[in-house]
Amino acid sequence: MSELDPSSWKWFSYVWEDFYSELDIKAINDIVKSEHYDTEPEGFSARYNDGSIVKNISDVKMTSYSKLKNYLEPLMTYALYVGRFDIGYDLYDAYPNQDIFHNVYNSDSKDSYNWHIDGSSQPTTDCKFTLLINLSEQDYTGGEFKYFPQSEEECIDKLNKPGTAFMFKSNILHKVEPVTSGVRKSMSIFLHGPRFR
Repeated sequence: MSELDPSSWKWFSYVWEDFYSELDIKAINDIVKSEHYDTEPEGFSARYNDGSIVKNISDVKMTSYSKLKNYLEPLMTYALYVGRFDIGYDLYDAYPNQDIFHNVYNSDSKDSYNWHIDGSSQPTTDCKFTLLINLSEQDYTGGEFKYFPQSEEECIDKLNKPGTAFMFKSNILHKVEPVTSGVRKSMSIFLHGPRFR
């Protein structure tokens, strides 16, 4: 397990390289395969102003945090610490029935996720951070993660490595480029808190 690395911190993001081993990745993917309770409803997807869906992902499984707690709790502890004490956001703790999203980007359908931001539909809650984990078990090409934190687009090359986690402010534009060969797997965890004011 990685320790907190001050050189990974920016005021809008944080990287944990090699946080999970190959065995951890396989175990997490196996739990999702056997314990997921649903696939993501179409209405959850980010949309353009005309109502069309921004993402093209072959398979998004939903699993509760409680099923993955043994693997996710150490990372969530770090993520909440960074969010609260390094960036200064008011964040809720993870809770047992929190939705965890497992994304499978397949090259056969050139899966991708176009520019979007993450948000909350709840009237008293804001989505404050997005935490991504690369859980790929096979080589793939494409699928680069890009975001627009300031005045220009940046590619997070470190997130191409399985086992790496990346957290950023959810209101930053971001995208996943089309996967051109193989299968890219990732997990999305959203950290919420009271409405900004």
